[in-house]
Amino acid sequence: MHRAALLLAASLMVTAAQAAGPPADAGLLLAEPPKAQPGECWAQWLQPARYERRTESVLKVPGGERFETVPARYEWVEKTETRPAGKRRVVTRPAEYEVVEEQVLVKPAGSHDRVQPAQYRTVEERVVTRTGTVLKPHPVTGEMCAVEGPIEYRIVKRKLLVEPARSEPVAQPAVYKTLRHKNLITPAETRLVDAPERTITRRVRQIVEPAYQRSVPTPPVYEDVTRVVQISAARNQWFSMVCDINATPQLLRRVQQALAKDGFDPGSSDGRWGSRSTQALRAYQARNELTQGGLTIETLQALGVNQSP
Repeated sequence: MHRAALLLAASLMVTAAQAAGPPADAGLLLAEPPKAQPGECWAQWLQPARYERRTESVLKVPGGERFETVPARYEWVEKTETRPAGKRRVVTRPAEYEVVEEQVLVKPAGSHDRVQPAQYRTVEERVVTRTGTVLKPHPVTGEMCAVEGPIEYRIVKRKLLVEPARSEPVAQPAVYKTLRHKNLITPAETRLVDAPERTITRRVRQIVEPAYQRSVPTPPVYEDVTRVVQISAARNQWFSMVCDINATPQLLRRVQQALAKDGFDPGSSDGRWGSRSTQALRAYQARNELTQGGLTIETLQALGVNQSP
């Protein structure tokens, strides 16, 4: 049953290679079938074309040059000018004044009476409001008897004059106001004079370097472009396979053990080949870039498994 599974995998590989046929533009290369020796088994396998992604810089904008304007350069300098004599000009001398202060009487001195009000103090007196006898019933006989009643008083407040009102004269000084006015000392004067020769120094802005244009080189601009490049064409090859009579349980067990040692799970290493063993074998072949689809002699050699019992 194990041998049948291997033969079935090999036949499926050959059938798939033959059914696929050459691609339209893959450049299929057909290999000559080998001359099999006694005890050798071969299977045909279509190895697809191999491609890789390559990134290269492509010129997007060629280099050249551009022109830019350099502005003019200026600086400040001191310039001396001599103005000749002979030009007449008008000279005006302003008038001169002095400020004089004067005291003016606003209100003459005088006097007025100041009245001091009278001063009082408040005193309290006790005034009798009721005196004499009153009728009260006897406590035993009930007869009305005349008895001396209490004297009743009330408090009366009144003001006593301490000092009478009086008036006294108060002197009032005179009131003055200070006035200021200007007295003319020298009147204004206007005359014509001849201007003398004089030298004037002033700062001026002058050009040091005029504006000009200069050429500036511009570097080329490149862009990274990724392309898929074919590095090998598809080809039809023959691979040496493990023959049906050589696929013993002992050999299959050693293959399963080697796959498990390399980190691929073939299931139980009992010499029974199942789907898990097939998946582990294909994963091993894919990682090591070996031919996939069956147990090839190349795979046995990579696993370090001896085909002999």
